[in-house]
Parts: sequence; C-alpha cells; structure tokens
Amino acid sequence: MSISDRLDQIERRASSATDGPWVAYPNDQTPGISHVDIPGSMHPTAWPGNAEFIADARTTVPALVAALRAVLDVCEGLEEAYRANPEQAYEYGLEEAAHQVRNTIAAALREES
Repeated sequence: MSISDRLDQIERRASSATDGPWVAYPNDQTPGISHVDIPGSMHPTAWPGNAEFIADARTTVPALVAALRAVLDVCEGLEEAYRANPEQAYEYGLEEAAHQVRNTIAAALREES
C-alpha cells in the first residue's frame, strides 16, 4: 500500500465516523472511561464507522505522530547542513531532500514510498 493509499484509508475512516467534538467522561468508581458522548447518538461506538475509527486510531495516531516527528528530524538535519555549509547544501538539491522526506514518512508509517 502506498503512502497516499494509506492516508486515503485513514481519511475515509475519519470521514465515516460521527462528527465531533467527542467527549470522554471518566468513571468515578473504577479506572477508565464510563462513556463517550458523541453528538446525535445514544450508542455511538455501535456505529460501524465509529467503531472502525476508534479501533484504527490506536495504531494510526502513534504512526502519524512518528511520521511527523521523523519529518521534523529530517528538516532539522537539512537546516543544520545548510547553516554549516550553505553552498554544499544547495548542491545537495531539493529533489533529494523531497525524496528523503518521502522515504522518512514511508518508514515511519511502515509503507512503501
């Protein structure tokens, strides 16, 4: 699956879920959440779109955070290289930088570039 396909899949799941804002209420008697209030629904997690979104979020959100952090690391490295030697950094080329960013995102999402 390509990066674009994976992002499309994530976006479809988010679009299939009920619009927010969602609110989680803590349980005062035991650890955990007593319920989630989603506008317009008595049993919001029973809706297939919501259930798929919730289930997918556990792995998708950390992967997206890792991808963004990885991109920031690449950008920081490029900025450091530019500050150290602007002429050489320019010769490195924007195309190569874009390729490196794409591969970093793919690796963080464990997808092909």
